[in-house]
Amino acid sequence: MNDITLLVTENKLEIIKDTYTTGGSVDYDTCTFNFDTVWKYFYKTAVFMRESSDAYRVELVDNSCKIPAECMRTEGILKIGLYGVNEDGVVITTNFVTHRIHEGVGEAGLWVEEDSAYND
Repeated sequence: MNDITLLVTENKLEIIKDTYTTGGSVDYDTCTFNFDTVWKYFYKTAVFMRESSDAYRVELVDNSCKIPAECMRTEGILKIGLYGVNEDGVVITTNFVTHRIHEGVGEAGLWVEEDSAYND
């Protein structure tokens, strides 16, 4: 699996380990977040955006989540951000970081051929 590792320091989000991803991948790419102590008592949600204004929110489990397939359909720029809410209703947010998705054969559904060995 591809894993993008990110560091969260107060409101600042940064990529500390990037990976090469391709359009058309499904349930293969993940994000793992490393938090400072400010985030200890917050319920955390990642936000993913493409060029459009559509935002996809994914709750973190063990400080990690899969990148939604809707964000991986085609090549382009993926924006990743984060917010947290604690029991008192306090909200903390981060900046967005960008990750490049490269063109992949999965964009055209070319990973399955009718005469391939996978269909025997």
